[in-house]
Amino acid sequence: CSKDTMTGHWEMMGLEGKQPFKTFTDTGFPPELIRELEKRSPSVAKNIFRSVENVNVDTVIAYKQNGVKHHFLDGYDGGEG
Repeated sequence: CSKDTMTGHWEMMGLEGKQPFKTFTDTGFPPELIRELEKRSPSVAKNIFRSVENVNVDTVIAYKQNGVKHHFLDGYDGGEG
C-alpha cells in the first residue's frame, strides 16, 4: 500500500478500498454533482473556485500546463535549499 493514492492513507490504517475514489482531475466536477451540492450549500460553486486561490506552487506535487505535466522534482538538482 502507498499513501500516494486517494485511498492510500485509509489503506495504511488497515481499511482496504475495494475500488479507487472517483476524482475529477481531468474532467472537472459534473454539473449534476454541483447542482446536488448547491442544494446543501448554495455557495459551493464559489468555494470550489476559491479553492485554487493562494496556492503555494512550491508545495504542488504536479500540475499540467498547456497539456504538459510538470512534476515538483523536475527542477531538483540534489542540492540543499
